[in-house]
Parts: sequence; C-alpha cells; structure tokens
Amino acid sequence: MSDVSPRQLRHFRSLFAAFFIIATVFVLVYCVFPSSFLNSAVPTAFTLSISTVSIIIAIYSFTSPSKWYPEDVRHIVHTSDPSDWEFSETDEGEKLVYKNDRSISIETAQVSGFMDYHEPWMDVFEKTEGTRYKAKILKDRHEYDYCYLVWVDGKILVPEPNKWGGETISHMGDRVARLIEMARAQGIRPSMDEQKEIYEQTIDFVGFEVED
Repeated sequence: MSDVSPRQLRHFRSLFAAFFIIATVFVLVYCVFPSSFLNSAVPTAFTLSISTVSIIIAIYSFTSPSKWYPEDVRHIVHTSDPSDWEFSETDEGEKLVYKNDRSISIETAQVSGFMDYHEPWMDVFEKTEGTRYKAKILKDRHEYDYCYLVWVDGKILVPEPNKWGGETISHMGDRVARLIEMARAQGIRPSMDEQKEIYEQTIDFVGFEVED
C-alpha cells in the first residue's frame, strides 16, 4: 500500500485544481483584453490578487481539517507499525489507541459465549472451541470499519475466515489481528517479533490465505 494517504491525495487534487483554475483565468485575460489594457496598472493589481488567492488556497489545502472517510482510517491501520499503537484490556475485550492520533482506536467486544464458539476449521486445534469477537475501527468514537476475530486454542486471536471463501481471510482481519497480537507483546515475553512468528505459524497451521 502507498505511503501517501487518501487524505493527502485529496489535498493534492484540490491544490492542482486551484492552480489549474488560476492558470486558466490568466490565459483568458491575456487572450481577451487588448494590449493597451494589459500595459496598465490594472493587470498588475489583478495578478497580485490572483497570486495572493492562490497562496491562501495552497495553505488552506494543506492545513485545514477535512472530513474523514473509511479509506483514510483503513490506510492508517494497514500502514502503521504495532509500536504505533497503545494496547490495553477492557471489560469487553482489548483496545488499541493510535499514538499519533488518539481519536483513532481499534476495540474488540465479545459476541459469543466464552470458549463457546466452534466452526469446522477450528478442529485442527487441541481446544476446538473458542471465543468470537467483533473488532471495530473507530475515529472520534464513530465506527468506520469492522471485522471478526476468534480467540483460538486458548492463546491467540486470528481472523474469522470468509464464510463464502472457506479458508480465506480478509486483509483487514489479518491486519487487525496482527496489530493486536504484536501490540499486546510490547515490552513483555514473547517479544513482538516472537509473537509475529507465532501468529504466522498459526495462520499457516490452519491453512488460511489472505484474500486477493
């Protein structure tokens, strides 16, 4: 995934559109008005005004707050490092808070009975029953996306597979499970790298594949 966020792309597009409009106005002015008019002081004032407006638009484009869209929050989830998130446990499950913008969080809540959830793909584990969670991706407490995770074998969270795709898991589910498992390991044993290896071994053991 590109390091340029959707929000930055929208800023660049709006800035490009503003300069395109300004350039078009200049061309029209010099094509329509006679040279005698263009040699007067009026165009100079006009040019300065247009230049000032363009600078204001450029500053506004890069500094003004804009509406957040689901793809903006997804981009942060997909491109951030586990160390960018602060892990904590809640009464309902677990919570990650994005350190660079604390209004963004990932929160899990139990949606099945404890160790009371079972699907055929879980039969490969010693403990064939687990706990199902809904993981919500939030910005300013508004839900922008979600996925389902399952606590399996009494030790690790994995994405719930796509019910229509058998053993296929979503990119978002895989990413959220990885972030939670690795952020949980910050400063403790196993380490983040060790927990990443455990997670990937579990995914391979089940036979999951991330969707294309």
